[in-house]
Amino acid sequence: LPGELILQLGGGNGQAIDATGSLRLYRDSAIWLTIRKFGFEVARLQLTRDSVKAIVPIQKTYIAEDLRALTEKFGVPAEFDWLQNFFLSTPVWPVDSTMMQWSELADQINLTGKGAGFDVAYQANREATRLLEGKIGRITTKDQVIWKQSDWRTLAGFGEFPYFRQWLMTTSDGQPASIDLKFSEVSTDASKPMRFEIPDHYTRMRI
Repeated sequence: LPGELILQLGGGNGQAIDATGSLRLYRDSAIWLTIRKFGFEVARLQLTRDSVKAIVPIQKTYIAEDLRALTEKFGVPAEFDWLQNFFLSTPVWPVDSTMMQWSELADQINLTGKGAGFDVAYQANREATRLLEGKIGRITTKDQVIWKQSDWRTLAGFGEFPYFRQWLMTTSDGQPASIDLKFSEVSTDASKPMRFEIPDHYTRMRI
């Protein structure tokens, strides 16, 4: 699933950064994301089933961590399948989900559940073809991710796909962050993998 993106990254200081990017997703294998500003690459990210790696060329730094580091930092489930489904707009549930509930309203369906230390909640359209909103949060802290999706279009070979995503992340230390992500071009032809190499002279950083 390759796609071209327009991003707006926001932090707790109220400032936002506009950028563009490219995304490639190989189902059940890897996710690559490149972020550009003024035509220059400012960051490149690679997620695999057990690791997260990133490089920042302008700073000549890199990150190489186990996926569990994302849970420790941002409070999101450190499972590749969960992160993959974020991009594919598919509901994800903890493997030991309990107390799952289903309710129907006039124009939407609500799904809630708990498991693996997380609360999850989703809102879908009445036909259950569009995941409109979602929330995943740690039960023991205030860490959570809330997202909304819109601008749904039919993608050949895939079905309905939301071209606009809005994510809001809050952590137990009170530092919020937001991402507005708009796909400008999406395809299901992922024949060209994205190259990812860490130069020897880059300095390692920690998440």
